[in-house]
Amino acid sequence: HPEGIGVDNYENIFVADTGNNLIRKIDTTGLVTTYAGNGDPTSIDGDRNSGSIWMPIDIATSEDGNIYVTDWGGFIRKIDENGNITTIAGNGSKGLVNGHGSLSSFDRPWSIAIDNAGNIFVTDFGNHAVRSLSTENLNSNSTTLQDNNTYNEIFRGDTQHTVTEGTNALNLRLSPLLDDRELTVPRITRINRPFQMVAS
Repeated sequence: HPEGIGVDNYENIFVADTGNNLIRKIDTTGLVTTYAGNGDPTSIDGDRNSGSIWMPIDIATSEDGNIYVTDWGGFIRKIDENGNITTIAGNGSKGLVNGHGSLSSFDRPWSIAIDNAGNIFVTDFGNHAVRSLSTENLNSNSTTLQDNNTYNEIFRGDTQHTVTEGTNALNLRLSPLLDDRELTVPRITRINRPFQMVAS
């Protein structure tokens, strides 16, 4: 049961093989291999063979060769170029909590995308929300952010909401959005009716 796909700089295709709990790779010759995951329905960090990804839904590839995956267990996972699987956000408990790393929570994260600045956007299916996180201060040995950027909720439902990044807060009125106007949030995203996200 394949779901999302992503393409790297070398035109390799990565597939979220949801039913098999695997990330598959299709190279430019059409060869299909298992790229990461051991097939267990769990969310365990490890190398490409020992780590597990529970029902991966979607994939986003970054310019530096990392792959980001939404994990049905309530996690955002990262797979580096060496195949190491780490958890960068979420704690496995259903919820709508912003914060660093395991302090944040999701309810069935679904689609994932990365903008040109390296910001990650996730549709939080169970919470009817779009969440964002920054990876610019993640170093190669840690999944802990090094500054005060946070995992942010940038859209939920049709009500006014506050977007917070570091020490700055912006209020967005997303209702009624009955016209084709455009809302811009610096360094995060631009939201066009009907809520399609494109990079600023």
